[in-house]
Amino acid sequence: MSETVDQLSVESLVVAITDVVSDVESCEPLELPPLSDSVDVDALESFCAPETSGGGPVAAQSLVVSFAYSDSVVHIDSGEQTTISADPATDETLAHLDISPSDEGDSLSHCDS
Repeated sequence: MSETVDQLSVESLVVAITDVVSDVESCEPLELPPLSDSVDVDALESFCAPETSGGGPVAAQSLVVSFAYSDSVVHIDSGEQTTISADPATDETLAHLDISPSDEGDSLSHCDS
């Protein structure tokens, strides 16, 4: 599951991330923990915001950030359009983030399957 965000704001970014993760985890977005418990949402907004130089936009540079959230690993690609995708958190996907399942504490199983 992935979603593209055209008009970026903190609210639209949070909604898009929780929508994608709730689809992956087969639950309602309100069943997920607060996103701010997993990542600095303001930093994500800055990461995804288009760069400007001298009053005009700079050519889009595609940057990707990934982080663990709930039972998922979220990927954000901030190219010309911001694309958000998620995969279930597994030992393999967490290893790419240098996170072991024990580092996540009680964050697993937020949604009833």
